[in-house]
Amino acid sequence: MVRTGDTLRSETGIQVRVSAVGTSGNFQTIVVNRTDGNTFVTGDIVDGESLGHISNVHGEYSTAPDGRLYLPNERHNKLQTLRRSCYISGKALTDKTYLNNGKSWAYEQELIEMDEFSKDRENAVMFSTESNATADAQTCDGIIPAIHRGGVISNYAGAVTAEDIQDHIAALRISSPAKEYVVFCGMEFLSDAHKALSAYATGGGVEYGAFASANMFGISLTGYKFMDCTINFVHYATFDDTETLPYDGTPTATKINYSNYSLWLNLGTERGKKLISLKYKELQGKQRKFIYKYEDGMMGDTAKVANGDDGVATHMLSELAPEVRALNQHGALFATS
Repeated sequence: MVRTGDTLRSETGIQVRVSAVGTSGNFQTIVVNRTDGNTFVTGDIVDGESLGHISNVHGEYSTAPDGRLYLPNERHNKLQTLRRSCYISGKALTDKTYLNNGKSWAYEQELIEMDEFSKDRENAVMFSTESNATADAQTCDGIIPAIHRGGVISNYAGAVTAEDIQDHIAALRISSPAKEYVVFCGMEFLSDAHKALSAYATGGGVEYGAFASANMFGISLTGYKFMDCTINFVHYATFDDTETLPYDGTPTATKINYSNYSLWLNLGTERGKKLISLKYKELQGKQRKFIYKYEDGMMGDTAKVANGDDGVATHMLSELAPEVRALNQHGALFATS
């Protein structure tokens, strides 16, 4: 917000000082004068032109200016509660059918349910979109929707090129001091990036170390450096999971082919705080990040039971949300056609 005394610069280099501020509807209005003492003439500043803040200036024995409120990283999010339960009957629990690892079917069923719950939690953190304030079941704002809303977004058509990657690094360098990024990629993007950057390999290929022979060459790309910024490529398997991220046809800005997509994360800190972290409730050693409980029925291990059901049950609960600070220090590069 502009304050009295601020000096501003026009697109053509004219410097002005704000002599008064006001409001009109939901907009701030300002009165300015040229600092060189000249009067304005037609064309000095035209409709739609932007003004940049330079500094501020006040006269001798001036009064204190109005204060400003800075909320550069303030965002809100909602904690999302996730739950899964696994019920195993007494008959199934005593079934003698064993899988090839020597574990009973009931044991494997519980592990599978835990794996699925873990996937639910990860997908919520990455992809969930924030629910409205009045919803009974609140969903959190995931990492990708948050970055798409406030991060550095670049697009390309078809397959990614070396120039696309370089231009995206340059765009991030403008708004972020980070010199290293972790880039989560779909397989199509990762393959195309290998092809695009293969020209940097000596003689068109890189020898494969101790197992190499005269006929074994290729490229196995894990990182790339440009403008003193290192990016580390990581294949993120969920981007290629069409059961989670269905896709068919031609990509657009909103219909994304995540296999041909990359998410650029700065995993560093700012003023001692992690730029990406997981938030959850905790009090006196009890936390809701992950809760696992076993419910004894008639097949429980003790004489006391939680209920009279012929079987046992396990219950899982998690209440969490991601915190993404300084959104303009993260980004995404993906195909839109």
